[in-house]
Amino acid sequence: MRKSFLAAALFAALPLVATAMPHEHHKPRMHAERPMAGIELTREQRQQFAEVKRETLKARQQIKQRYLDKLPEADKRAMHNDLNALKDNERRALNKILTKEQQKAFAERETRRQAHASDWAEFKKWQAEHKKP
Repeated sequence: MRKSFLAAALFAALPLVATAMPHEHHKPRMHAERPMAGIELTREQRQQFAEVKRETLKARQQIKQRYLDKLPEADKRAMHNDLNALKDNERRALNKILTKEQQKAFAERETRRQAHASDWAEFKKWQAEHKKP
């Protein structure tokens, strides 16, 4: 009787112990994470890895563009507007999390990013105009 009572008490307490233990949560992947972190690669392997990643990115962009080209112009504009609205909502949500100093640094970083993006767009336009036939 005593053993069965002890076993029943232990069995009943098991869920409590399991919930009291710290849980391992998976971190969301950030762009700064390196997929091969902790694995020693030679220089040649890193170059090959980067080439595969570049090729995959180009292929992904081509597939995406192929489907976007099939959309009517109104749907493209609507998608663009939805993506911009999502980006704005994300920035507002992130700003609510940050302190005033962090908000200032974030705004400065965002300004630099936008300036870089406009410079890049201008360069791509120039590049297209001066492309050799």
